[in-house]
Amino acid sequence: MNLPFTNIRQVLSLHNKVSPEKIFLTVISNEGREELSYGEFSARCHQTANFLQEDLGIKPGDVVAIFDDEPADTAVLLTACWFVGAVVAPYGVEWRKEVNNVPVKAQFLRQHDDPEYPMFNYVAQHRLSKDTLSIQIGGKPSSDYPLFNTLVRNMPNSFFNDHAEPILDTAAFFSINYDNSILTVTQGELLTAAETLAYKQAITGNQRLISYFQLSGIQYPHYLVLNIMSVFVAVLLVGGSLTIGIPFEAQAFWREIAASRLHIACLSTDDIIRLIDFARQQKAAGKPIYGEGVYQQDIKQLRHIYCPNGARATDLIKQFTAMFPFPVITNS
Repeated sequence: MNLPFTNIRQVLSLHNKVSPEKIFLTVISNEGREELSYGEFSARCHQTANFLQEDLGIKPGDVVAIFDDEPADTAVLLTACWFVGAVVAPYGVEWRKEVNNVPVKAQFLRQHDDPEYPMFNYVAQHRLSKDTLSIQIGGKPSSDYPLFNTLVRNMPNSFFNDHAEPILDTAAFFSINYDNSILTVTQGELLTAAETLAYKQAITGNQRLISYFQLSGIQYPHYLVLNIMSVFVAVLLVGGSLTIGIPFEAQAFWREIAASRLHIACLSTDDIIRLIDFARQQKAAGKPIYGEGVYQQDIKQLRHIYCPNGARATDLIKQFTAMFPFPVITNS
């Protein structure tokens, strides 16, 4: 890697100095739409890094688990952990039993008010050691667990690391594969993968990319976890703009492509199937295949689809490209 960075913190610091008002992260979810500029994202990451170090005593090499399905908080937590030098276990709601053998210093858990979504209490009480610090994200405050959103708010937005600054061989995250093997990726390896991805996908600072992959990595295989993380870091690396949409819905996808004039879309094979099915339904009803009010001229700036898990889905991709005028690029 020929980049002038020692760690991921320096990447964000550069863009925060050069273009603090530029939108870095947009999150679209059932709760609405949230936009964070490079300046706002940097401030949140610094506040969270202070919280990790000062309140939780997180040191370089400590493992922090994230159980979250809200991309904005997940992105901030990931980056703040890399500031401190912590190793992230970026898991979603499907926590693997095998991870019980990994000493986790702290776990961040999304609380949902919906009683049909009891993930927070279940994981906190039954999955990890009693020595693990549990911090609640979202939901209603309780006396059982500290509330992340409240505690971080009063933290300073400048961060001084009490320990040595992370270097390229500092572990960034680990993932557990279906065969129970563990993959650990360093900050240097992640930056290198991000640089390679940015080059291959032609992601530059004036590009806007949308992804429908969860940053929390719900039991993704190793190669896909690395690709999802690389997309996030690649956009950060070049100073571009990233939109994360959860959940995927075909008509809403095309509306967002048109409204935000997005250049690249990072989709799974399941998302591509949904787009094909939606287009066929629309065509059978004599309606535009992109949905009501969206036409091909409205989305002509979309350059291509990046499908990191599409290498073996040749027939599916042929179906898509026969229907839509956009190439699909895989990791093959």
